[in-house]
Amino acid sequence: MKNSSRFFILSVLVCLPAVVRADGVPPGFDAPGLMDRVMNGEIVLDETVNTDTEFQDYFRAFFDKTTPAAYGALVTDYEIYPQLFDNMKDGKTTSVNADHTVYTYTLTVEESIGPFTETVYPEGQETLQLTPDANGESHILNEITNYQNNLNYATETVRLIPYQTGMLVEDDVHVSIKNSSPATGMVKSQLQKQFQSYLSVFREHLQGKK
Repeated sequence: MKNSSRFFILSVLVCLPAVVRADGVPPGFDAPGLMDRVMNGEIVLDETVNTDTEFQDYFRAFFDKTTPAAYGALVTDYEIYPQLFDNMKDGKTTSVNADHTVYTYTLTVEESIGPFTETVYPEGQETLQLTPDANGESHILNEITNYQNNLNYATETVRLIPYQTGMLVEDDVHVSIKNSSPATGMVKSQLQKQFQSYLSVFREHLQGKK
């Protein structure tokens, strides 16, 4: 089950046109006070599902002075991951389609869960749907394709929404584990920290250190 704490993941996305409120705030960012928090630099966690074998977390943030294209180029540059994350020991692109919209990859990760450290080897497929419309919403789809003995699914859906001088980012992480164990709670907590740190590191790399 520990192998389920593996990252960069996602399910099939149904792309629908974004519906924007009159004040310009897109769906997902319209909870009271949320825009103030993300525009002040906070990465906001919203946990919508939390059971023994399943969780779904939304992370929302604002990336200033960057674009969906720049974000897509960074997250599919798996070879740079060891330079960005201390626990990433290796990253490789294993295939890319002709129009550079579908990538497969492998990662080597040292994961700490409680007092234990484990090396894991997630494999995944990432699909980019970046709109040419400067004001349109883009999506990045990612799913872990191995560890099927432990996972029903592990998926991530990223929305990239141009806003003011940058873009809003919504990262929806949804994991279903086949069997519960005493370590499930630690795994879920570790995954939350991991994904929140990923957004923070990606943002710092794209914006430059403040």
